[in-house]
Amino acid sequence: MEKNKYSILVIDDESFIREPIVEMLTYYGYTAVPAANGNEAISLLKKTYFDLVLCDISMPGQTGFEVFQEVKTFTPDVKFVFVSAFDNKENIQKGMEMGAKAFIGKPFDTDELLDAIENILKH
Repeated sequence: MEKNKYSILVIDDESFIREPIVEMLTYYGYTAVPAANGNEAISLLKKTYFDLVLCDISMPGQTGFEVFQEVKTFTPDVKFVFVSAFDNKENIQKGMEMGAKAFIGKPFDTDELLDAIENILKH
């Protein structure tokens, strides 16, 4: 696979979800970096620019929504996608109202996730 110029931060407290996503994105040419929780993600985002952030909602410590709110204070233009098993109407609506570019339910289809990422990064 040829490398592209996009970097993606993958935030999920469950390594069995986070690591396969990172591997898949790397395979498709993205620079993918894992973060196991909100604190780790925020630390990375303060040091490194990412084109897109994939973030779980339900994590110990900070929720994905809290991470998003904090990140927006110092990187207002970052593109955020929530990926969560809690893809109910209330969470989807909250995420989109906050400014997320997409909300993808778990378990997700690989093509669905890749299509959403490509569409967001190209626009």
